[in-house]
Amino acid sequence: MNAGITRALAYANLSDDMFFTGGDSILRIWRADVQNRKIRPTDCNFRQYKRTITKVVPNNQDEMLFCATTSGDILAVRISSALVQLVFPERNKFSLGITSLCFVDDTSLIIGTGEGIVQMLSVGHRINRMNCEMTLQKTQLKRSVMGTVTAITLRGEGHQFFVGTDKSHIYRFDVSTFEHELINSCHYSPINDIKFPENCSDLFVTSSFEDIRVFHTPSQHELLRINIPNLVCFSIDIVKDGTSVISGWDDSRIRAFYPETGRLMYTVNDAHKKGVTAIAATANGGRLISGGGEGQVRVWQVREILNMASRKDRLYGHRCRGDRAEGEAGAEQSMFVTTLLATLKEHANTVSCIKITKDDNACASSSADGTCIVWSLVEFTRMQIIFANTLFRVVCFHTSEVQLLTAGTDRKIGYWEMYDGSQIRELEASRSGSINGMDITKDGAIFVTGGDDKIVKVWRYNEGDVTHVGLGHSSPITRLMISPDQRLIVTVSEDGGIFLWDLPPH
Repeated sequence: MNAGITRALAYANLSDDMFFTGGDSILRIWRADVQNRKIRPTDCNFRQYKRTITKVVPNNQDEMLFCATTSGDILAVRISSALVQLVFPERNKFSLGITSLCFVDDTSLIIGTGEGIVQMLSVGHRINRMNCEMTLQKTQLKRSVMGTVTAITLRGEGHQFFVGTDKSHIYRFDVSTFEHELINSCHYSPINDIKFPENCSDLFVTSSFEDIRVFHTPSQHELLRINIPNLVCFSIDIVKDGTSVISGWDDSRIRAFYPETGRLMYTVNDAHKKGVTAIAATANGGRLISGGGEGQVRVWQVREILNMASRKDRLYGHRCRGDRAEGEAGAEQSMFVTTLLATLKEHANTVSCIKITKDDNACASSSADGTCIVWSLVEFTRMQIIFANTLFRVVCFHTSEVQLLTAGTDRKIGYWEMYDGSQIRELEASRSGSINGMDITKDGAIFVTGGDDKIVKVWRYNEGDVTHVGLGHSSPITRLMISPDQRLIVTVSEDGGIFLWDLPPH
């Protein structure tokens, strides 16, 4: 039997032979006839109401069925008669619908709405014309959370409960006071990039839709969030001295932020025509190399100009005083000037990845046009070019910097000679889907890959074989990175998930 889309499912508390389903203008009570091997449905009578049910919850005695709707009200249905007994509220309904329900006890009901409201409702009874009718009333216990409430569940004996939202936030509430705290958070959109600071494994930075986040690796908690509404951050990098986080956005701007406070340091406007899709910073932080959706690679020089007061303070070792942090005060005392040094026009499609050599004299850029180019950052000319029948997603320098590793949509890993651009070896990295992320250890003995097949693979560089496989992602892996202490692998995916793996000893 089919009557629209089923959006909610719940089982009875006291019977193993009964469950309930709800959806588009339909609510059914299902009873299992075990002897005849049948499941018999009973349609509930909505009378004049037309509702789309999002959540179904029976009370503890299996007498009443409470249904949350997209209209912002609750339908109370008596299970024995399959009739609607109550619609609450009749006026001033909850904005953006009711998305979650949870019973605390026979007298209390917690609801969550699409607007992010969490509120306690009291369940009571009254006598009307010799009949006992159920009533629902709003209480003063009401709080607001970030995002649409997607789940509410009790903890232990019901003294606390957890609330989850579509913004990937998990809150812990106290039932009696409704005091709440954010206990966990993550991205809710595809994560596009991840970076570790130089020689620091306790922090890593990720980029996604609308925000850049800094996470603490040991506790896996979010420490800082930099929010830019309605924009996508494609790529990030951290200056090696840790003074700034560089990011490329889909509005064709490069933005640099202070890592301690998240305040904006400077902006490069109109850096590329079709968004900044790849970015990297030199070791001293004086230059930025960016790649755009139109295929150009650009080199920028960044200079900090201090005013006279700031120079005097630095000369005599004085620090700025006041309520602002030192980094924030520095933003008012200095000005950053960005200059375009060179535009390298060889790629014909989106630049997907940029890596810089240790001496800052060269960089490699991969593109979706099937080329990978090594550029001189001294003469701003092409040193070497690699052609392949693929859309390159990622490129890595070997530790010796005489060889290159590339990967892309052809599911293969390529070893390339830097001297003449010839291919040394080709490995079959995946049976399905492209390779989106790759990183290599400091000694060059091990490298790690991940991609659309949702599998993390650890490879030996010289032997070219897989030593370990990691399974756990439920969506394609977009990027990965090995921690500076060579102990962890951090992978990120399209569903906003961040996975931490132990790097096998080698």
